[in-house]
Amino acid sequence: MNGATHQPLSKRLLFFFGLSEMPLAIAALPLLTFIPNYYIQDLGLSAALVGTALLIARLSDVVTDPIVGYLSDHTRSRFGRRRIWMVAGVPISMLSAYALFFLVPILGLRGSSCRQ
Repeated sequence: MNGATHQPLSKRLLFFFGLSEMPLAIAALPLLTFIPNYYIQDLGLSAALVGTALLIARLSDVVTDPIVGYLSDHTRSRFGRRRIWMVAGVPISMLSAYALFFLVPILGLRGSSCRQ
């Protein structure tokens, strides 16, 4: 380090940094509680399959989060380092949300206990 002293961030500033995460948490919590039941009870997929898919999704974060962080930190654009990634994430998020509810029935991936 260059000898510079670091002051702790104020609680107010930390609150506003954390506030930006709230919309994601509000959207993710109902999905994470509803989706497994929807896949198991309504679509008839096995609990093991649904659990494995959720595990794979979390494990993929181990690889993708540092990569996205690195790319975000090293992006230089006239819109700023992060804004271009947030805008690019909107259609990806929209397609992902659609796929959560409609792609499995479209592909015909129904379990044997699914009600018709």
